[in-house]
Amino acid sequence: MAIWQLTHDPQDRARLDQIRIGREETPPIAALRSKEDAYHEPQWLAYLRGENPEYPVQMLSMALGQVYRHTALARTDTIDLRELGDKNIHDWVHVWQYTNPVSTEALLHLTIGAPQVIYNGGLLYAPIRYFDAEQQRPGLPADVAALVEQITAAQIEVLLVNLNPVDSRTMIVQGGTFGEHRFSTVTYDVLQSDYPGKLYARTMPMIRTTTHTQRIDDRYLRVVLPPGTQIRLRIGLDRLALPPTYAFPWHNSVYNTAAELAT
Repeated sequence: MAIWQLTHDPQDRARLDQIRIGREETPPIAALRSKEDAYHEPQWLAYLRGENPEYPVQMLSMALGQVYRHTALARTDTIDLRELGDKNIHDWVHVWQYTNPVSTEALLHLTIGAPQVIYNGGLLYAPIRYFDAEQQRPGLPADVAALVEQITAAQIEVLLVNLNPVDSRTMIVQGGTFGEHRFSTVTYDVLQSDYPGKLYARTMPMIRTTTHTQRIDDRYLRVVLPPGTQIRLRIGLDRLALPPTYAFPWHNSVYNTAAELAT
């Protein structure tokens, strides 16, 4: 999965298909926490193929369950590491692994469309990355959820939702973990109907949208999410078209000319 994520080469995808031969069905989500914090690549790949629509809910539920379980294990832990002795460093590591509540596999799969980082040393490569434009910090803004629904060599589809019923959120979507991908275009739905409708109407008005495509040609895209709104972005990717950088968007002069979408 890591190799395919890097290359999106059809031959690497074919190897994944070859591995699946002989398996009648996708294995179920397992409440498993290995030292790699990775186990669910087959289920995720099936979801990206459109074969496993329940994967996001099941995976998130499993991950939250692991957080609660490991937190409970840490809370009830009575092991004195000094009693393990200097020669049992392996056991020390396992105590930490079995009680560590931090789990990232589900978040990587669902929010940025990336497989788990190689646990013994590896960079995170993902097709997109998010920044909070208002707080100028990495990550999704407060109350904003993201779900990557499709990934191909030339496009990524992501659903963004602002769960806050009062406040807008402004975020930046970046092409690649290191800004190495260039967004070519973005296609999204624009609200056309009268929302929220008339004051004394007893029913909510029908939601009508039209599809709009906008040229980007940039590694950055600003998205404004009004309260209680969502937007699905179908973003065209020119992979590895730009020099990679660790710079945050607000450190880059190009950001000042980034395209902006408002739901």
